[in-house]
Amino acid sequence: MKTLNGQTKLIGDGWLHLHLPCDLPAGDAEVIVVVQPTPPPLQSTPVSDHGVWMGKLPDLDFEGEPNEMMRQWESSLKLAQ
Repeated sequence: MKTLNGQTKLIGDGWLHLHLPCDLPAGDAEVIVVVQPTPPPLQSTPVSDHGVWMGKLPDLDFEGEPNEMMRQWESSLKLAQ
């Protein structure tokens, strides 16, 4: 026995056309076909600074010194409270 999995595109002519290599010897064989629709692909959401974080993150200059960045961040938190 050999299990083969694959995907195909169904066309509207009412026929399912299969071309599968099975590597089995010639002779009688039982063939079972299960047709299951595939779900549509998920669309990825681009990364953004909008949405739930909009207006909640301080606007910092990341080119500056780390200590200065920390002071700016802490002062922005105090203003938000």
